[in-house]
Amino acid sequence: MLCFLEMIEKTKKLAFLRALPILLVLLVAFSATPAQARYSHIIFDAYTGKVLDEKYQHEQRKPASLTKMMTAYLTFDAINKGKLTWDQQLSVSKRAARQPPSKLGLNPGDTISVRNALLAIITRSANDMAVVLAEGIAGSEAKFASQMTSQAKKLGMTRTAFKNASGLPARGQVTTARDMGVLGQALIRDFPSNYKMFNTEQFVYRGEVINNHNHLLGNYPGLDGIKTGYIRASGFNLVASAERSGRRLVGVVMGGKSANWRDIQMQRLLDNNFEKIGVARAYASYPVPTAMISSRSDSEDMPDRIANEDYTAANEPAGDAADTPAPINPAKQVSALAPVNYPAPVSEPSSISDSSNSWGVQVGAFNSMSKAKTAAAKAQRLHALLKVATVDVAPLAKGKKRVYRARLIGLTENDANTACSTLKKQKRECQIVSPEKLAANF
Repeated sequence: MLCFLEMIEKTKKLAFLRALPILLVLLVAFSATPAQARYSHIIFDAYTGKVLDEKYQHEQRKPASLTKMMTAYLTFDAINKGKLTWDQQLSVSKRAARQPPSKLGLNPGDTISVRNALLAIITRSANDMAVVLAEGIAGSEAKFASQMTSQAKKLGMTRTAFKNASGLPARGQVTTARDMGVLGQALIRDFPSNYKMFNTEQFVYRGEVINNHNHLLGNYPGLDGIKTGYIRASGFNLVASAERSGRRLVGVVMGGKSANWRDIQMQRLLDNNFEKIGVARAYASYPVPTAMISSRSDSEDMPDRIANEDYTAANEPAGDAADTPAPINPAKQVSALAPVNYPAPVSEPSSISDSSNSWGVQVGAFNSMSKAKTAAAKAQRLHALLKVATVDVAPLAKGKKRVYRARLIGLTENDANTACSTLKKQKRECQIVSPEKLAANF
């Protein structure tokens, strides 16, 4: 009898030992915090598409109010095509009026201009105005969401599907950090003048001052957009872009633990990666910006946390099965996003100035094109500011002979001066070429 009991005890122990690895895997999986499970980021050069830093960039996440970036994209497109005008008045439907906060709070039958509706979704992240714009463009939010997903696919956002115009919780509404970066890059590239709206820190509507939820505006040097987002399922999201010393980075942080944590993480990522490409850091350490600790009635934390968590997918329009994002194909993954062949301006100076990327440097003149290209490539390796410049070999006839001038163009005046100064200290030839000389092929 004793031997029989010992055999049973040994069998139990053996079964436990066999099951232990499975139990450990399950324990790790279920002990992961929601913030760990949903965090991801990507930082890349907006003009070359080169990815500088990433973590879980392809993993699907909830976009929350980052969705409104696509709502703005399609609105800008409709304006450019003459389907809408900036001052056109759009009517507020019952559906739009009953959207939960954040919102402007207009009543059914009220009207608002396209311009103010856009400013409301960019600053306050107004859910009601996202629906107003969607209905004004497509007739219904469901049709607009289908257009959003279609446009996402055209832009190369292969793992994104939109189900509404606001980013409120909806089954099947997913994206990735990489896809949101693609969208941010597209807004800068395709609508350089309209993109400036994302730099609006506040605007006044019906006597009320409405502040932007993006607390890094005015707090991080060079940062000029673009959008925050939060629902419980997503954590705290942010797409941001900053331009410093003629270099522009786009960053995406998803699944932040809090608004403060997310904003400081974005500053850290931008600084680390600006430093990688030869641009001085903005901060030695990362102070909490004053806007992040101020008490503001329209802070994104409060209304989104109250309303958006309680808003269920049952409130959403039905989606299209065809909108389901494609699975990841590892063989097709690439390290860089699509390059932009020209610097997209975020300002429109009335005259050529230091903010204009129209300057160049000449690093020599040679008797063959290959020698000129080699000299330009060598200069790019010698100075970080020149790595983003475009190589331009400009032939010039001198009597019966032809010389080939090795130039690097697409720089600001300041960067051209800085780069030339450094090259000359290294005993290398360098001349600054003005926009006028470039235009005249002088």
